[in-house]
Amino acid sequence: MEGKTAGVQITQNSGQPGSTPQVRIRGLTSINNSDPLYVVDGIPLQSNDINIVDPDNIESIDILKDASAQAIYGSRGANGVILIRTKKGNKNNNQITFSTTQAASTVRKMLDMLDASDYVKLNDEAYTNSGQPTPFASPPSAYTNTTNWQKALFRTGLMQNYNVAVSGGADNISYRVSGGYLTQTGTLLGSDYNRVNLANNLVFKPKSNVELGESLSFSKSLTHSDETDSGGNIINDAFAEDPTIPVKNPDGSYSATKYSDIVNPLAKVNYLYDNEPYNQYGLLGNIYMQYKPIKGLSLRSSYSADIKFTDSKDFTPTYDVAPNFNNPVASLSEKKDQAIHWTWDNTATYDFTVHHDHHFDVLAGVSEERFTYNYIYGYDQGQGDASYLQYLDAGTANQQTGGTQQEWDLLSYMPRLNYNFQDKYFLTATIRRDGSSKFGGDKEFGNFPSASLGWVVTNESFFPKNDVLSYLKIRGGYGVVGNQSALGYYSYSAAINNNYYAIGNPASAALAGDPGGLPNPDLQWEETKSFNAGFDYHLFNDHITGSFDYYKKTADKMLLSIGIPSESGFTQSPIENAGSMYNKGLEFEANYKTTINRDINFNAGFHITTITNKVTSLSVPGEQIFSGNIKPGETELTEVGHSVASFYGYVADGIFQTPADVANHATQPGAAPGDIRFKDLNGDGVIDQNDQTFLGSPIPKFTYGFNFGATYKSFDINAYFDGVYGNKILAAYEYYTDGFFISNYNMQESELGRWTGPGTSNTLPRLIASDPNDNSRVSSFYLQSGSYLRLRNLSIGYTLPKSILAKAGIKTFRVFVSGENLLTFTKYKGYDPEIGQQYSGAGGILDIGVDNGNYPQSRTLSAGASLSF
Repeated sequence: MEGKTAGVQITQNSGQPGSTPQVRIRGLTSINNSDPLYVVDGIPLQSNDINIVDPDNIESIDILKDASAQAIYGSRGANGVILIRTKKGNKNNNQITFSTTQAASTVRKMLDMLDASDYVKLNDEAYTNSGQPTPFASPPSAYTNTTNWQKALFRTGLMQNYNVAVSGGADNISYRVSGGYLTQTGTLLGSDYNRVNLANNLVFKPKSNVELGESLSFSKSLTHSDETDSGGNIINDAFAEDPTIPVKNPDGSYSATKYSDIVNPLAKVNYLYDNEPYNQYGLLGNIYMQYKPIKGLSLRSSYSADIKFTDSKDFTPTYDVAPNFNNPVASLSEKKDQAIHWTWDNTATYDFTVHHDHHFDVLAGVSEERFTYNYIYGYDQGQGDASYLQYLDAGTANQQTGGTQQEWDLLSYMPRLNYNFQDKYFLTATIRRDGSSKFGGDKEFGNFPSASLGWVVTNESFFPKNDVLSYLKIRGGYGVVGNQSALGYYSYSAAINNNYYAIGNPASAALAGDPGGLPNPDLQWEETKSFNAGFDYHLFNDHITGSFDYYKKTADKMLLSIGIPSESGFTQSPIENAGSMYNKGLEFEANYKTTINRDINFNAGFHITTITNKVTSLSVPGEQIFSGNIKPGETELTEVGHSVASFYGYVADGIFQTPADVANHATQPGAAPGDIRFKDLNGDGVIDQNDQTFLGSPIPKFTYGFNFGATYKSFDINAYFDGVYGNKILAAYEYYTDGFFISNYNMQESELGRWTGPGTSNTLPRLIASDPNDNSRVSSFYLQSGSYLRLRNLSIGYTLPKSILAKAGIKTFRVFVSGENLLTFTKYKGYDPEIGQQYSGAGGILDIGVDNGNYPQSRTLSAGASLSF
């Protein structure tokens, strides 16, 4: 999808192997959750984890962006729908296929950090400027050996992927069975991913009007991952760690710095992340029967299930690396959960034509869903470090157990009408009635209508036939879709907290309960209202095709958690329908294809999408929702009149050069020459919290992409580019690398250009251990442009001629080489400008565009082959 589809932004938040990309269709749908619905062969997935589907099995991907197209999926499709169709067998084409890919990955760049001598020199300076003695015993020139912690932490990641499939069929049956194996080591030590996929599908037609079918996919994966999604992670540790010490001491133990709280990142990998396996088992299945009793009438019943089981183990051995990184007693926690989501769909479709001109396609359906979730965990200590003792019964102390169970149901009714008059005029009308157990009382059901119109102008008799404009369809639509994704399972009711009280003499623990929050029986469906208008076109004998759209997507009655005073005694804030926002913009797409001669074919495509996001109401006028908490404080603010999670703070305005500069500026407590000057926005002569303002948005102003491909005889080449423009990134990792307020952390080489006297720098402040001016406050100093253009993929292939293959009984044989993320054009100074949502779940959308030292994407070179018999 990357680089190919207008209105779709794909962000790879992490380079962690096996991580799922973030997909946004026409921007953010809601403050709560904007992940689209994935539907695989008609099976709706409960989560956006699509690793259960082997990419080698995918036949096609379609994206539903407007409300009329999404309406049939109801509340599940409020954020857009991605339809994935897997490969099927053909009754007249029995074959065996095999493919393999081998790849190597490296990080695109590393930050230039100070060597040991400069590290000591600049830290000495920071202590001197703060009037404190330096902790370093020797002069800078004595430190001659430098440890490059980034090189020690990163490596070349390797990947192997193998797939085999058998497919075919007879007159009334078709089948496909496939299997795949993937093993991948990440570029970051301690990260890896292994996956096995098995899949099959079968279609059987015992009679001409009866069809039975099934599909089944199984996936088993094992993941080791590093903590890289928050401040203080191992990448920030690598930035800030003392370069004067080695990775290990002469006796083989891990070293520790004497000068800061940074922990040896390789010790973290060895003692923590290498002992945290995460296993996931997934089963995705569907069975259906379709019966056509009379011409035009089709009755279909389908049952599907999306089942996931996970188990994770977190074993912490004994270790003693540093005063702030030691563990005298081994411990083990184990967690297991299971999520079962089943859907039963029943539809009747009648397709008929009246008087040759009026074509109708009428559908009536009912759908029922149920989701159940069970979770258990156990914890204890004292196992010992031996691998054969890493189980719970080997523990001797502090035993803990717990668990939970949750469930929700959804019942839906869905009539739909498709009407077509002479292939000129088109109408689609749908009304969906969804009922959810997440709402109480008479609020369970919501009605969500949608309609779209289309007019093929070029099919009119008055339109002249020509080669310039061969097809033009004008269309528009409006629809309302419900959204319940923000809700817990009983958000409309008051939660009960369990508490233990000491009763009696001697005292014994007695279980009691008290209300944890306020109920809200009036809680109702969040609504997503979408409007789009545009046209599709074909030019120059269909050599150029494309579309243009205007869209506006409004989230109304947004489900928000409303803060209540702690004095109320309640610990949980109620959820209300308390906000609205919109996304709007333009989409343009153009594709070109031509055959130059019998040997040469060429195609190219371009798309661009503008995005404007604005919050239009919140529960209380003037309400502010702060988010994006990092080391110095919160970085983002959601407020009416601005985009969601806009960066908020002070405006940096250069560096004070002289005492006169400080004296002539507004009162800025603690400021001295060499400190950052902040703007007095309200003009009251004092720099304080009232001078904070909106600094930019993490949401791009537009996204774009282009691609091209060509074939010459048996050779083929394809390239895909994508990019974003106009968004900001808060480089939070620089709180660990700038060094002007955290003493004894290593710094970037750019700090050699710091302010050391009048005229020496107007961009980088002085180094001072105590930071009396609060240079580190959240400000525009840490914001950078997030715009980029990336060569996402480039592949070159060669298909052997059939005349050669036929002698060996081979149908097709193709070899290829490819590269991912080969080129990135950006002004962003960090590892990777592709920074999206930091975490999933509640509040994740309010924490976007913050680079906490995120796991960067890799530059990957791969080679492979595929053949079929």
